[in-house]
Amino acid sequence: MARRPKRAPRDTYNYTLFGGFNQPVYHGITNNPQRRLQQHRQDGKFFTDYEISPRRSRSRADREETREIHRHQDNNWGLAPLYNKAKVIPKEWRLW
Repeated sequence: MARRPKRAPRDTYNYTLFGGFNQPVYHGITNNPQRRLQQHRQDGKFFTDYEISPRRSRSRADREETREIHRHQDNNWGLAPLYNKAKVIPKEWRLW
C-alpha cells in the first residue's frame, strides 16, 4: 500500500489588526499570535481589536495574507492597510 505524502505542519496563523471604525490596519502571519500582538503594541501600532485564524500551513497562510492585502487594496483605491509595508501588486497588473 502506498504511503500518503506528509502534510505540511499546521503551525501558522493569519491575523488581522483593526483600528478605529473596525477597519483593518494590518494583515499578518505568525506562529505565536500572543507574542506577535505584544510586539505590535511595543512598536506603537494602534489597534482596538484583532482576529486570529485557525492554524494552517505556512504556504496557505502566506497566500491568505496576500489575498487579504489585495482585497483591502481593491476596496480602498489601491492603498494597503495602514501598517502593511508589503510589496503589493496593483490590481491591473495581476494575472489572477
